[in-house]
Amino acid sequence: MNRVYECVRMSPQHSSSEDSSSYVDQLVKPVLASFTDQDSRVRYYACEALYNIVKVCRGFVLPYFNEIFDGLSKLTADPDQNVKNGTELLDRLIKDIVTESPNFDLKAFIPLLRERVYAKNPESRQFIVSWIAVLDAVPDINMLVLLPDIIDGLFQILGDKNSEIRKMCQGVLSEFLEEIKRTRSEVRYEGIANILILHCHSDDDLIQCTAMLWLREFILQADRVMIQYIPGMLNAILPCLQSNQNLVKRKYPL
Repeated sequence: MNRVYECVRMSPQHSSSEDSSSYVDQLVKPVLASFTDQDSRVRYYACEALYNIVKVCRGFVLPYFNEIFDGLSKLTADPDQNVKNGTELLDRLIKDIVTESPNFDLKAFIPLLRERVYAKNPESRQFIVSWIAVLDAVPDINMLVLLPDIIDGLFQILGDKNSEIRKMCQGVLSEFLEEIKRTRSEVRYEGIANILILHCHSDDDLIQCTAMLWLREFILQADRVMIQYIPGMLNAILPCLQSNQNLVKRKYPL
């Protein structure tokens, strides 16, 4: 715990970001190591320490973004409420910095996001979806190019038992679909079509319905590209049309 207290002491609120940049490495690494401490008090003070560090250093902490994101994604499901509260404050600050910085390395973040989008814990899922929504709202970041990497995980999150998480994920997917309608040339249809066909077979009505809506839009926009996927689409869609109880047939006729 002394290590964390020392980090807090070394991150004075009145220091300039330029001065702070010289010792960011010395501060961030020991604090991140404390994220996994068995003592909940140490984990809480680690969040507090990193909050102070990030508040002063701002964009200078971005080289450690993946490590910070990894730690936050785990702490968001911490059993201690104080740790959760500290995590939420730090998370909001990191999001502010990422959205205002032109130096955010999206390419370096893709592998970690691709992995964490398959999280099973509800809190972790909510954390992941919130970050995808934040990044998608940044004008200089094109999240459409990432869809083949994250779309499968998003559809799995769409089937979460928590209605709030389902609604949150549905909102993100709906926004992506609207963006696809506006910017057709930026979409890699081939990298997404088979994933959508797979989710058309889901027993979850919301997942099935959403996947078919996406396929419908893909057909309208890129009919020539989608021709090769017709056998798979028919195999998924025809059973749905045979059932009067199916949500897709009742609400969104193809």
